[in-house]
Amino acid sequence: MGVYVGCGQTTFLEIFDQDRVLAMFGGSKVDLTATPTRLQHFCFEVTGLEAMKARLDASGIPYLDVGMGLDHARQLWVGDPDGNAVELMEYTATSKQLVGE
Repeated sequence: MGVYVGCGQTTFLEIFDQDRVLAMFGGSKVDLTATPTRLQHFCFEVTGLEAMKARLDASGIPYLDVGMGLDHARQLWVGDPDGNAVELMEYTATSKQLVGE
């Protein structure tokens, strides 16, 4: 459904095929014509996700609460000023990016 391109240490470029993701996990297809770009989302690795959550709270920035991703990484979702989805992700000991799945 996608690839992880290693960019050094724990930095990856993740590229996913939307049709394959939907075939594996279901869900709704993103209407790529309704957004200003074909970007579905981008992700930043963070350490201290709870501290990041506190900073967002203090700044009044809305977000979707912390959850566990299919890759076993903790994630929190926010939107950027242009409406693009931004994932803030923190690795766990079992994150697939680190254990090689």
